[in-house]
Amino acid sequence: MTRPNMSFSLFRLICRNNLKNWEFGKEDPQNFYSERVTIAQRQDTSENENCEANTTQPNTDSSGCFGINGLGKTLFFPLVILLSSLQYGFADNSNTTFIDNCCLKITKPEIREGNGELVECYPDYELPLGNGTLMNWGMNISFSPKYVFVPKTKVGICNIVKWAASDEQDLKIRVSGYRHTWNPVYPDNGQVLISLLGLTYLMTDDSSSTVHDHTGAGKELKEIKYVPGCTEPNKIYCKVAGAVTNDELRAFCLNNQDPIHNSYWTIPLNVILVENTLSGTISSICHGAGHSNKTLSDLVEEIEFVNAKGELQVVNKAAQPELMRAAAGSFGLLGVITSITLKLDKMGYALTDPQFVDLSKAIPPPIGTRLDQLPEKLQKDLCIFSQKALDFIILQNSEKFFDRCKDYYAEWFWFILSKNCWINTWNKDDPENDNKNRCEWIYGGEAIYSSLLAWLQNGMSSFVELFDKENFKMPPPPFQEKFVRTSSDIITGLLSTHPRTLPLPEALHFQRGIRHIHVRDVEIEIPISLNQDGQPDWTICQKAWWDAIFVIYRHLEETGTLPVNLTLEMRIMGGSDITMAAQQGNPCTCSIEVLSTMVVPHDEWKALVEQIIGRWITYKDAQDKPLAIRTHWAKEWHGLQFNGIDANDFVRNTYQEAIPKFKHQLAGIAAAGGYTLDDMRKRFSNSLWDDIFFHIRTGSSD
Repeated sequence: MTRPNMSFSLFRLICRNNLKNWEFGKEDPQNFYSERVTIAQRQDTSENENCEANTTQPNTDSSGCFGINGLGKTLFFPLVILLSSLQYGFADNSNTTFIDNCCLKITKPEIREGNGELVECYPDYELPLGNGTLMNWGMNISFSPKYVFVPKTKVGICNIVKWAASDEQDLKIRVSGYRHTWNPVYPDNGQVLISLLGLTYLMTDDSSSTVHDHTGAGKELKEIKYVPGCTEPNKIYCKVAGAVTNDELRAFCLNNQDPIHNSYWTIPLNVILVENTLSGTISSICHGAGHSNKTLSDLVEEIEFVNAKGELQVVNKAAQPELMRAAAGSFGLLGVITSITLKLDKMGYALTDPQFVDLSKAIPPPIGTRLDQLPEKLQKDLCIFSQKALDFIILQNSEKFFDRCKDYYAEWFWFILSKNCWINTWNKDDPENDNKNRCEWIYGGEAIYSSLLAWLQNGMSSFVELFDKENFKMPPPPFQEKFVRTSSDIITGLLSTHPRTLPLPEALHFQRGIRHIHVRDVEIEIPISLNQDGQPDWTICQKAWWDAIFVIYRHLEETGTLPVNLTLEMRIMGGSDITMAAQQGNPCTCSIEVLSTMVVPHDEWKALVEQIIGRWITYKDAQDKPLAIRTHWAKEWHGLQFNGIDANDFVRNTYQEAIPKFKHQLAGIAAAGGYTLDDMRKRFSNSLWDDIFFHIRTGSSD
């Protein structure tokens, strides 16, 4: 599938929206907090306006903790921006359709916001990528909604749903912002998309933590505030509106004490990407790292959403614990999320110490690995030429790896064909040092340094983006191997290995600019079972890691090509209590991503990834029972074959016990709101979820 060109249509669309913003005097999004509101209460606009605002984000507007070494590499950023502008901004426009309202009078739906203004609406002919088509961020899914709405208020969202549910329309609604999902979770063609972030902002790769959205949600959907009600020590509730991004929550936590305890707080885990909304990552059951950390969805205490009747509804964990297991990971079937209340931890400080370690020592092969299992090129890269040398490396380094698996945060990166592995594992400092650490962060120049690194890392990421373009092709063998080796050397040369003490949000979002790197991405969640001593059996992580490396090297030796040409990433995490979580029921989980740049033809990428997954899904536990190996819901799995099994069938099989329970819980939520599970499906599902959960085969949005 080729990438649609940005065109003069987008320029006109941007200009028109900017003029509209000037005319209405639209305000920038702001964060609010108030101690006056309980967790279950809804606020109206007047009460929100009376809340004390804190929009100041001194020295922490956007951060990066690891990344570029050396200020001189900033030259990458302006160069790449120039090249990207030439390629995107002045592309051929011959296939783009744009019909201005003044030229063709097609009536838009007159749906009102809470303040009486019309909801911002784009019919299909106004969509900026031409021919009414949008694409996901991974550029493997296209879809053509009939309308795209960008509501600014809860009332606006309610009115959209009521309009879509009318007999005259009977349209399904899906919600998406950055479209950072590789599967067809978007609206079917001819249906409705709601975006709580500005469409013109989202349609460019400039949207990032360093370029803020001034075209999207109103302040009601950008509100962040601490709320009372949490009785657990060193915890607090924080209510986050539906359009709040990870970066906005990061900045809020760094700059705002709660008014009751006068303390700073943090989310204890998160994804690396900062641009996504919390409501989006939670709906997809995304996760961070750390054997003691579950998923983001497990942090949810309350969800407020617009249901299938177009009414606000609340699910509360304390009052409805079973229903929350479905609500906090419902893939958009619940409705349109307007706010989520999370349980946060006291602000902690990470003792980061990223390191490059020899690949064979960072995650040593499992005990019993034979030398002849290593492809010849791999033996040469690792400088291992005897069984004795291999056994010695395994013996000397396995316990070190097991110890790192127990760190608060545990993550490993191998850039393809690199001889080293980048290790990013760390623990939190003693809470007694929190005040000292914060002072050093604020007054010691760390915040300014991190803000600068955010811009530099955008440049580093954009360096990789140079190889995303349609006119760039991977060189043929044998030059392909040399190209990938050189690229990996450049990337690893830009990564930091400096120990630093950082506020937890900065350490969690350690890399900025990754939005620029469009990639192909598969992620598999592998259960880590317990050994005879009742401890996690970390050896499954070694086996999975090296099985992937063996497949990549053997393919290189046989074909001279590298369909996986970017990185392997492994994270250790806990299990989950969420019904449809891939980690549900696991003591711990080994999460491995396989990433490649977009220059690799999708069919070649797919074939090699299927070989890797084919090895993983054969794993068994100590009792010789197959492990419940599952896909990450947001990463690419649709369209893959799992040892000959269709992806949808594989997913249904791996969740055969969870799906009926999930549907029962959704039905309970619907009953509490005065509607049915079928009403929910008819309003908020699509072809993919109809097939997975309801066994209804319809046309694909792909």
